[in-house]
Amino acid sequence: MNITDAIARQARERPDAPALIREENRLTFAELDAGIDAFAARLAAEGLAPGQLVGVAMRTAPIKLIALLALARLGAVSIAIAPGPGAAARQALARRYGVAVLLAARKEHGVKGVPLALVGSGWTRRAKGADRAAASAPYDAPWRIALSSGTTGTPKGILWTHAQTLNYLLLYQTVAPAGPQTRYFCLRDLDAGIGLRECLRHLVAGGAVVFGRTTAAEEFVETANRQGVTHAMISPGILQGIVARITATRAVCPKLVHLGVAGSRLPPPLVAQGRARLTPNVYGVYGASEGGLVALADPKLLASDPECSGRIVPWVEAQAVDERHRPLPDGGEGVLRFRGPTFATGFHLDPEASAQAFRDGWFYPGDAGRISGGLLYVQSRIDDLINASGIKVSPAEIERVLEAHPDVLEAAAFGARPEAGLERIYAAVVTRRPVEERALIEHCRVPLGRRAPARIFAVRRLPRSEAGKLLRQELARRVASKPRSG
Repeated sequence: MNITDAIARQARERPDAPALIREENRLTFAELDAGIDAFAARLAAEGLAPGQLVGVAMRTAPIKLIALLALARLGAVSIAIAPGPGAAARQALARRYGVAVLLAARKEHGVKGVPLALVGSGWTRRAKGADRAAASAPYDAPWRIALSSGTTGTPKGILWTHAQTLNYLLLYQTVAPAGPQTRYFCLRDLDAGIGLRECLRHLVAGGAVVFGRTTAAEEFVETANRQGVTHAMISPGILQGIVARITATRAVCPKLVHLGVAGSRLPPPLVAQGRARLTPNVYGVYGASEGGLVALADPKLLASDPECSGRIVPWVEAQAVDERHRPLPDGGEGVLRFRGPTFATGFHLDPEASAQAFRDGWFYPGDAGRISGGLLYVQSRIDDLINASGIKVSPAEIERVLEAHPDVLEAAAFGARPEAGLERIYAAVVTRRPVEERALIEHCRVPLGRRAPARIFAVRRLPRSEAGKLLRQELARRVASKPRSG
C-alpha cells in the first residue's frame, strides 16, 4: 500500500469534498487525486524512476504538497533542499544523501552539480487519454527522508516508509481524531516533519488543508474564521506573535477546536493569553522528528498542571534514566528516552550520530525530565544545563520563576561567557509592559538564591528556529558581544 492510496480512496468515496484550500481557490479530492496522477506522469516523463532520491526546493504551497505526494505515488523518495541562501550547505546536503534530481519552481533554486527539473504550471493537468498512474512502491519502502531541525548541529536524516507513516497516522487518530469535518490550517513549513505529517493526517482522514500566506495575527484570525478552520499546529513563537496583536477580551476563533503548540516549552502565561484571546482549545504537543507525537496535553491538563508536557501516548514507551541508563522510579528526574513503532532506529547514512542518539532500541532526544503517573515533564535540554562556577541549574527552573511575575509573558534562561569570562546566569524576557531589570532580579532572589540571573534583558521576541525551537545559543552570543559588567 502506498500512502497516496488513502487519498485515492477519499477521491472515490467523497470526490466533491474539499481537499486543498487557498483563499478562494480549492481542489476537491477528485481533483487532488487527478493532480497527483498528472504530476507523477510528468515526473516519469522527465526520467524519474521508483527508488530515486529527489530533492525538493519549493516554497510551502498546494503545488508543493502535490509534488511530494506525486513523488510518493511514483515510488521515488523525497528530501527537502530548502530554497534560498546557503548554496554551499544545500550542495553539501544534496551530495551527502545522493540526490539524483532536484525539483524546483525557479531556476535560481537549483543546486550546482544536480540535474534540475523545473515544475511547470501544467504539471497537475493530466494529458488527454493518459492512464492513471499506478502507485509503485512496496509497503515497507521509503518515500521520504525527513530532516531534523538542525538546532543541535547539521540536520540528520530520518527515513519514513509508507507503512510506518500510515501506521503513525492511524495511531494518531486514537488520541486526536481528524475526519471529513476537520479543516487544518497549514502554517508550518512542509519541509518540517510536523508540518507534513499534520497535512497528511487530515487528508488521509478526509479533512481539508487550508493554506495561509503569513502568520500575521490579522490574517490568521481572518482566514481561520472565513475558511472554518478547526485545527492548527503552531510554535510558541507564532502564538506569542499572534496574541500580542489581539486586543479582544474574548476568544476570536470560536471554531478552532484544536490549536496544537509544539516546538519548545510552552510558558503558562502564554497559554493563558492564547485561551483568552484566540481559543480555549489550546493543546501542548511534545514530539520528535525521529518518532512523531510523544505526549499530548489537552486544555484541561494544561489548566490543572501547567508545567506538564502532556500525557504520554499509548504507543510510546517512555523512561527517565540515570547516567548508566538505568530506569528511575516514577517521578525520578533524569535523561529521557523513548521507543515505539513510530520511531526510527537510526539516522540515515550517519552511524556516528545514530550511536549517540539510539541505544538498545531506545531514542534519546537529549532532554532531561521526569515521568509521573503516565505524565511527561520535560525540564530542559541536557546541553542547556547552566554551570556557573559550580552552581548547576536547569533553565526551566529560572523560567518558571520569571514567568510567575505578572508582567512577564515569556522567559528564556541561559548561560554565557561575556568576553571569554566565566559562565554566568542570564535571562531574556518578553514583557507585557516595561519592567525594570532590578525588579525582575529581585523577584528571582528569594526563590532562586545564588541561581538567580546576574542580568535580565528585555527583548521583543525570543529567537527561535523555523521549527519553533528556542535558540539559547543566539542569546548567549548576544551577551558575549556585550562589554562585561558587574
